[in-house]
Amino acid sequence: METSTVSQDAAPVTGEPNCKLSLVIIPKAPGNACRLRHFFLHGFCPSRTLLKTNPYSESLAISLKSDAVNSALKSLCALYLGDRQQFLAQRSLAIKGCSRVVIIGTSESTLKIILQCTLLLLQASILDPELHNDWVQHLSGLSSPICQAKGFPQTLQLRIKIASHAILANASATLEGFLPQYEFLAAEEQEIDRIDALTGLSPKLLRILQSSNALVLSSETPERKRNCAFQLLDSLNSLQQVVEEDDVNASSRQGDAQFCISVTAETYRLAAILYVQSRILGSLASDQSLAKCQDELLGLLENLPCDGEHYKAIWPLYPLFILSVVYGTEKRRQRLSLIWEKQARVSLRSNIEPAVHAAKKLLTEREDLDWESAIRPCGLVSLT
Repeated sequence: METSTVSQDAAPVTGEPNCKLSLVIIPKAPGNACRLRHFFLHGFCPSRTLLKTNPYSESLAISLKSDAVNSALKSLCALYLGDRQQFLAQRSLAIKGCSRVVIIGTSESTLKIILQCTLLLLQASILDPELHNDWVQHLSGLSSPICQAKGFPQTLQLRIKIASHAILANASATLEGFLPQYEFLAAEEQEIDRIDALTGLSPKLLRILQSSNALVLSSETPERKRNCAFQLLDSLNSLQQVVEEDDVNASSRQGDAQFCISVTAETYRLAAILYVQSRILGSLASDQSLAKCQDELLGLLENLPCDGEHYKAIWPLYPLFILSVVYGTEKRRQRLSLIWEKQARVSLRSNIEPAVHAAKKLLTEREDLDWESAIRPCGLVSLT
């Protein structure tokens, strides 16, 4: 069989988390299939993360053995490349294939296939908001295998990335439009303070954010809700997130990469503080008690690169969105507008475009609104 080789300069691809490959032999596929794989490897994967190995690059290796992942991968790439017919055909095959894998069993390998398919379908729903309800329905049908995957630590990165979408997007959701909240992480995983370089924050912070969302929907008494909110703030104020050398590519400038990941995680922590204070405790954007956190968060966002070697998909849209809801002053509004404009100019097709569209509705001259009133015009958007 003819084969084509993948350059060693490309993103590393592997089917096992602890296995590092610098060269992958891919069966030479005719025409369109080869084009889609080439785009995934050279166009999609390098923009996802600073990780040496990541779930997106792993999916390419897994797709060589799994029809379901292969179809999901080709579906996503077809959507990026504007081939709607191919996208819909491959997406249908991916969903059917994933359903068959669920029936087979729940070993680590089958669970990885299910999660890989779910993640790739998720990415497509971000690009095409019309598919969002379909993805939520697909995810609901996989609640059992996702729960079982918590017993396999090697699936953690996949679960964190999927969970981050459902958890972070709720900052833009009205009370009646909240996304379903699943327990993606095992109890011990919820205490990990190491920053996940695919999402830009630690599992521990993600758990606090999920608890914040739960408190927003809680029917507890106002006093009880307030006490719980202060407990969350205590946890956020004491949280220290760490980045390790393995979380960045060896080819990148180590110090710069670690700086970007650390700053990104800190923006999430500060945004979470503003979220709790504003949405749960009811502080308005003009409240002087928020000013220090608002200014610190804005300064960090301005210092993160919007393009270049360390511009990756982990750029903190969630913190930028939070601050766009509670910017507080005209000067901050103007500075935020500049950041959004830079994002719109440099980004390839991604979840940034709908987020920018939502931000334009947020960053308008308006009265000092409560959270629910402020976000209502923007609609649900992906923030990871």
